[in-house]
Amino acid sequence: MSNTRMNTNSITSTEAMVVLAVDTTTPRVSFVITRQDRMLALISGDSSVHHSRTFFDNLALALRLAGLEIDEIDLFAAVTGPGSFTGLRVGLSAVKGLAETTGKPAIGIGKMDLVALSAGIAGEILVLLEAGRSEIFAGIRRLNTDGSLIQVGDDRVGLPTELIPSIIESRSPDFVLGSGLDHYIEEIEMRVKGCGRQARVAISIDRDFNGIQLLMNDRELGAVMAAHALRLHRSGQASPLSACYIRQSDAELNARPTITHK
Repeated sequence: MSNTRMNTNSITSTEAMVVLAVDTTTPRVSFVITRQDRMLALISGDSSVHHSRTFFDNLALALRLAGLEIDEIDLFAAVTGPGSFTGLRVGLSAVKGLAETTGKPAIGIGKMDLVALSAGIAGEILVLLEAGRSEIFAGIRRLNTDGSLIQVGDDRVGLPTELIPSIIESRSPDFVLGSGLDHYIEEIEMRVKGCGRQARVAISIDRDFNGIQLLMNDRELGAVMAAHALRLHRSGQASPLSACYIRQSDAELNARPTITHK
């Protein structure tokens, strides 16, 4: 296992772009505004009210704390999932509209990528997120010492008892990060040990946590989210603002044609 801490200096830049990054994929909302490596505003916390009713109030508060107007934002970013279908749509639609109105660029950030970046140490990371319906989202990321991130294979959704053994035994990750998986902690640890690797396992039993707060506080998370957006934008590797559901929505499943046998 690699214990090499990644070079966070590669994240920041000398050019003082103002970044607004938003995460509405879970009930735990995050709005962050940064300029270069300085945090200007952070709105973060659990909400019992739907994001569609609080998004623009949170945005206004973040801008007020930063002392900025919306047209002073240079780069917009939103987490693209996986996560809540409705929460994703709210965040992506709003950020896309703001970017179009101001004529500024907007990019997408993967939730799996953010969780992997929270490790802060180079290595191969298995990310597990609670997906509802007794299922989990799972994906592998390789975090390099320069702070760059590589997706290894496709992200998947399925039953923990099926996904966890197949992925861990085939990849032998250095780290396992996840949330909402309290019923499967023993299974995960057993499978990791069975690989002959001493992977670090960090699992939260709180379904509302996204796996990042296990290793970082909200301020650190916000800084990573904005810095990752800036890095992607400058490297030309940014993804569009398209939702990453991994699993089909109920509407899509219900729209499938039914085959009947005569």
